[in-house]
Amino acid sequence: MLVRKGSEQEPAYEFRHALIQEAAYESLLKPRRRLYHQCVARLLEHPPTGAATAPPELLAHHYTQAGEWEPAIRCWARAGELALKRSAFEESISHLEQALRLFERLPPAEQRADEKLRLLVVLGQALVAARAYSAPEVSRLYAHIARLFHEVREPPVLLAACRGLFNQNLMRLNFPLAGSLAEQIVSLGERIQVPQLVGVGRLMGGMSHFLQGHVSEAHALLGEAVASVTPEMEQAPQQLGVLEPDSLAMAQAYEAAALMLRCEQRAGQRLIDTALRRAERLGHPYTFILVCHAACCLFQIRFEAHRVLELTERQNAVYEQNPFLRLESWTPVQRGWALVLRGQREEGYASVLAGLEYLRQAHAETGWPYLMSLLAEVRLRLGLLSEGLEAVEEGLAWGARTGQHLEDSELYRLRGEAPVAPGRDGQGAERLPRGHPERPDVGSPVHRAAGHLAPVPAAAGAGAWPAGASAAAGARGAPGTGARLAGAACREGAARQGPERAHRRA
Repeated sequence: MLVRKGSEQEPAYEFRHALIQEAAYESLLKPRRRLYHQCVARLLEHPPTGAATAPPELLAHHYTQAGEWEPAIRCWARAGELALKRSAFEESISHLEQALRLFERLPPAEQRADEKLRLLVVLGQALVAARAYSAPEVSRLYAHIARLFHEVREPPVLLAACRGLFNQNLMRLNFPLAGSLAEQIVSLGERIQVPQLVGVGRLMGGMSHFLQGHVSEAHALLGEAVASVTPEMEQAPQQLGVLEPDSLAMAQAYEAAALMLRCEQRAGQRLIDTALRRAERLGHPYTFILVCHAACCLFQIRFEAHRVLELTERQNAVYEQNPFLRLESWTPVQRGWALVLRGQREEGYASVLAGLEYLRQAHAETGWPYLMSLLAEVRLRLGLLSEGLEAVEEGLAWGARTGQHLEDSELYRLRGEAPVAPGRDGQGAERLPRGHPERPDVGSPVHRAAGHLAPVPAAAGAGAWPAGASAAAGARGAPGTGARLAGAACREGAARQGPERAHRRA
């Protein structure tokens, strides 16, 4: 029945066949079987000096068979976390779901809400990495998290849950729920005096407003988020889950974008540089990718193609080590746009199309108006007028359907300037609307262009544009010329009269 293996000093025995082992196992009475599993589990968890500790999934198996639910849950959770870190997502899902099943078998008095929430948060990250935000099971899980987090008071668990909720609602463009959750999280953080939680709530609210094109509201909330969470209070990078971005770095990045759109280019540039340095210092891959996406957006609206290429190169290095982070990534599209501007037209256009196709396959929803504006600009630069206008219309349709209105004025600008793009004749200025029909303060081309389109030198002031520049540039038909001059006028007015009057002056 048995086969001897191993050395003379440390002999080991195995059953000759798995069926013999199974028959012997089933012949044991259940109480004795549980006792053997308990002994094995404790010996493996606390081995003699010098012996290696068993993997957590093996410990979890023996504790489960012994009927010891609490240590079994702990070991299954640990096994799921380790599998997640090595990108074994389906294995992680299996371990964490087993932990949750055992959790439901605990007596009600022993079921702790913070422990269940912690399991759900890690399971959410594994599900997103394996099946994307669009999967129905991901939506169901985060709906459960949203109901449960009010019952928890442990700051680390709450922060992880709120970061997960923030990501899920941002990616699914559920703006009403995201706004409501943001207010609840701020209120909870103030009530239990956890500044990090207040910062996460304001970040959620600010980014929700930002994507909808409400720049002034976003600026107020994001500024508060930056001010409320200092680097000393923020969690260490090893405490961030694989899909939990650092709140302070994210707030800095998007507040930088809001500052740029409010004509405060120097302040915006300083803040995005601060966000990039923080993301690099933390060494957290997901935070670095998201901050780089925001930074590329800012460099793109200033036509700094070389900086976009530098950042996308660094992002690609991160993707090599963490391929699952390519989920809903904008990097190929942003890189393709920069390549076209640098003269590598075919390679750049192919990268843009491949990146968009990947996002469609992933059922991504966030950022499509922005991505369509890049596609439209690339096509117009390549002389593909009708295809460029199709991209503009698709971007506007996305905005109308999903509530993402930040890029409306840019798309209108591209539509209006398409007939005077390089290689085309005609006048299109009359097609450029003066603003978004429902949000004139946000959708106006001046507001969108104030920090946009031109690499304005840091030292540039009111006299940065020489006399006759408007006529000369207009004769060349350079894209965004009017927006550049509007931005210069806006900066001049901002220095003298403040942003709101500056917008009117421009």
